[in-house]
Amino acid sequence: MLKAIIEKKQSQRSAAIQELASVKRGGGGASFSERERVMKLLRLSLSQVVAQVQQGTISEEDVVAAYLMRALDVAVDSNFLAEICQGPAPKRVASDHSLRGVTFSVADWIGMSSYDSTCGLASRALKPMTEDAVVVKVLRDHLQARPLFRTSVAQAAGSLDMGCFASETVNATWGRALNPHNKEFSTGGACGGEAGLVASNSIGIGLAVDVFGDARYPAACCGVVAFKPTSKRMSQVGVSHASTRQAVCQAVVTPIARSVKDISCLLKALWDSKGQSLYDKAVCSLPFNH
Repeated sequence: MLKAIIEKKQSQRSAAIQELASVKRGGGGASFSERERVMKLLRLSLSQVVAQVQQGTISEEDVVAAYLMRALDVAVDSNFLAEICQGPAPKRVASDHSLRGVTFSVADWIGMSSYDSTCGLASRALKPMTEDAVVVKVLRDHLQARPLFRTSVAQAAGSLDMGCFASETVNATWGRALNPHNKEFSTGGACGGEAGLVASNSIGIGLAVDVFGDARYPAACCGVVAFKPTSKRMSQVGVSHASTRQAVCQAVVTPIARSVKDISCLLKALWDSKGQSLYDKAVCSLPFNH
């Protein structure tokens, strides 16, 4: 039963990757000049991306295409990706805290409508969620950032028995996530797919979940930054759990980025907009404090 589920899940991702590759690459490889342009774009900070999209120097689609191309080259073979989230661009809304142009990914532990939230368990696959996690909804619908990927997590991520103390990211569906700097090493766990994706310049910023170091440990292994906020600063609505046992230390949505500056950019927009409070009254609505 589980073998059939795993095979179907893998075939779905393979089909999505093949479709994406045929569209983005047009059946051939990108030219050297195009790849140079893509790499320059990928090296921009979040604030630089937002500013250049607002100025019209680059377009949102340029950013999306660059990260998709990079992920096809790097992230697939390293087993970072669980799913590709190809949806329409967020609607343009008036916002003083817009992150239009920013791309983000979410660990396969955070709910997104129409996608599975497996926590690394094959038994939870092919059971798509019907609601977005609050943090995803606010980033996409209010701040206009764009989700591109769901990333692999350790088996039973978030459970007190296994996932909270994972030293690497491996599960039966996607295999072992390989360190982007040296494939002989681990990405760490439990959110190693997220850390690897960020470290390989395959996404603008990632959203992981941290209980006892599930985001901070893989970030350290991959040479990037993770910041676990105080629990009530990030909504837990829509964050899945592999077991019903609740840890004393709560699971917190934790951003992973290539710099502290990028994390500050995202959290400032998220907290100053107070969008989470529209959906979750338990969230502390204090503004960002440098």
